[in-house]
Amino acid sequence: MVKENQYSVVAQEAYQNIIQNRMSFENAWNTATEKVITSKSSRDKGCPRATFIGLCESGNLKDIPWTNESKSKNYAYAKFAVMEWNRNKNIPKKEMWSLVQNEFGTTASHQGQLDIVLGLFENLNKL
Repeated sequence: MVKENQYSVVAQEAYQNIIQNRMSFENAWNTATEKVITSKSSRDKGCPRATFIGLCESGNLKDIPWTNESKSKNYAYAKFAVMEWNRNKNIPKKEMWSLVQNEFGTTASHQGQLDIVLGLFENLNKL
């Protein structure tokens, strides 16, 4: 679909931290960001973290059981994108973000949520 960026790599690394090392969602994310991202401000971004944790908590990732239905708007954006990409894997990321904006009535800029989805796509259960 799209080339990897730092957040898609972090998501994959964090997922492996959970599966292989049995880390908590938060610890897995923080460990992966420390390993992959050099910029402190990029490591501290809340939207990608909330998206990743929401996908984990809500049981949307293979081999990670449901613990809580996330109320995060970032998770909602990701969940919508997963459903749309499951219907049509050829939607470009920029077009997908426009669909998200229209669906949720937001003018927010893309903050890494879709990169998380793309990084985890092979391990996402069909929503």
